[in-house]
Amino acid sequence: MQKNADGKKLIGILVADIHLSVNPPLWRSAEPDWFAAMDRPLSTIRHLQQENDCYVFCAGDLFDLWYGADGKRAAELVNFAMKKIPKKFVSIPGQHDMPLHNYKDIEKSVYWTLVQAGSILNVPPKEPIYLSDINTEVYAFPYGTKVVPLNLDKHDEDRNHIALIHEYLWKGQARFEGAPASALLTPMKACQYNGYDLVVVGDNHIGFMAHRSSTTYTTIFNCGSLIRRKLDERYYRPQIGLLYEDGSVKPYDLSTGKDKYIEVQSKKAREVLFNMKGFIEELERLGRTDLDFRDAVKQFLKKEKVKRSIRNIILEAMET
Repeated sequence: MQKNADGKKLIGILVADIHLSVNPPLWRSAEPDWFAAMDRPLSTIRHLQQENDCYVFCAGDLFDLWYGADGKRAAELVNFAMKKIPKKFVSIPGQHDMPLHNYKDIEKSVYWTLVQAGSILNVPPKEPIYLSDINTEVYAFPYGTKVVPLNLDKHDEDRNHIALIHEYLWKGQARFEGAPASALLTPMKACQYNGYDLVVVGDNHIGFMAHRSSTTYTTIFNCGSLIRRKLDERYYRPQIGLLYEDGSVKPYDLSTGKDKYIEVQSKKAREVLFNMKGFIEELERLGRTDLDFRDAVKQFLKKEKVKRSIRNIILEAMET
């Protein structure tokens, strides 16, 4: 059983941005078995969860595509997720889990398939759940939901309060180049976390931890990406958070020693050559929906016999 330096037991594992997918992102296309590669970090979490009978708290983007995958392999991915996702998995959806980033359509997604199957426990916005065995209330702020402070006058102060948030947040060097200033973790921005003992954040793929004091002492843990997916993450060490019964959180680095990736991503990118005039003419025949646009691009790339690796670059760039 996992314990911290004070002998307190592990009650939760903090994770986000898993991005389960049928196909590897371009940089990881050297993996001989992408499903096995995705399972390596998941197996670490399963082992910790089983050993400690603790919860797993996920701050969004369980899947990379809300519909799982094109064609017949969506079912394969869902079956993999049902088998490999750890038990006692408490989650919110990120934008990748939602049709067109819209929470009201969440029941159309493969994320919701796992909810219906009982593989994950979804926390609805404005409807916190109470986990009595660890005396903890969990609050949900999925992608697109405004984060609001917790009014302790209306809640039991003797309980622990955890907020799961999927919203880009950064501090220091934990950011992408040009990250918006509005997402910087400043003392003013941190006021929205007042009242929560722990804030678990997803969307920023670079993990970090911060603390602040207000009416209560708050730990802010941005999980980062569970699986390295892009060239600029080559030297990044994925992490999860270990939550102990005294409220302390300890980052836990995951092994990447078995990861396989291609050395040069830009070489394949330079191979993108096709009839731009024909491409534009094809787009002009579209309606206005994102789904029509993506389907048309896929059809055009297939018709032009663009290499599979290049199709993956273009289609991956269209996903946000």
